[in-house]
Amino acid sequence: MVYLYGIEKREVARTIGVTPQMLTSIIAGTCAPRHRIEALIALGVPRRLLPEPSDGRPGPKTKTEEQVSAA
Repeated sequence: MVYLYGIEKREVARTIGVTPQMLTSIIAGTCAPRHRIEALIALGVPRRLLPEPSDGRPGPKTKTEEQVSAA
């Protein structure tokens, strides 16, 4: 069992509406939607221990005009 501030990781995940695997991704900063970060802060997790929210969509980035013209 993994604990986060004395609470089981799966309980924290359930409380904020994600799977334990998604919670791991959020904490690692791989996927950190703003509303999930705010939910963790509301549960008492210190902001300094969480990654910056990343509200961007996952997947490939769109090319800038410079990249397109250079190709």
